[in-house]
Amino acid sequence: MRKPIRSVLVAVTVALTAVGATVPTSASSAGAGQPTGLNVSWTWVHFLPTVESDHLTVNQGDDIAAVCKVSRDSTLWNLVYDRTTKFTGYTYASYLTTPSTTDCASVGTSVKAGQALWVHLYPQANWEYQVVNAADILVPVCGLVHHDPSDNSTRFWDLVIDQTNGLTGFTWNSAVGVNPPPCD
Repeated sequence: MRKPIRSVLVAVTVALTAVGATVPTSASSAGAGQPTGLNVSWTWVHFLPTVESDHLTVNQGDDIAAVCKVSRDSTLWNLVYDRTTKFTGYTYASYLTTPSTTDCASVGTSVKAGQALWVHLYPQANWEYQVVNAADILVPVCGLVHHDPSDNSTRFWDLVIDQTNGLTGFTWNSAVGVNPPPCD
């Protein structure tokens, strides 16, 4: 009985290694926008392009990508992805050294959410979340493999934009059903 189990484990390990080997890792091939920095010492990144939305903090000196732009209430926001911390969210475009010129409505290929799902500003299941409703239109921007210490699992996570309401965050790739380009 031990040999079949060992064979299965070896086959799974080889398959996972092959998948990992095909994922580009250079910033130029990443699906997470253009490199930028902060012209302030730190900023909040939000689930929605509004200061009333829940947030995390990114810092000057982090490896940040400006993904896309959106205007809300006469304010220009950028969706950013912090490669250093794996945080994502919207911040004021004026806080970035090189804001994105790509409109968030034109990023990626949209899919319909087949079920209600959670999005997080950090790819970990037990972090704060917001709910994406079933049938909302999602745009998977990029994906990453991330170890989640909350349940000791390693999963594929997708950074998505909910085009129905502007919400952004990470959700499980299995909930989205497509494979976007890598974030890192």
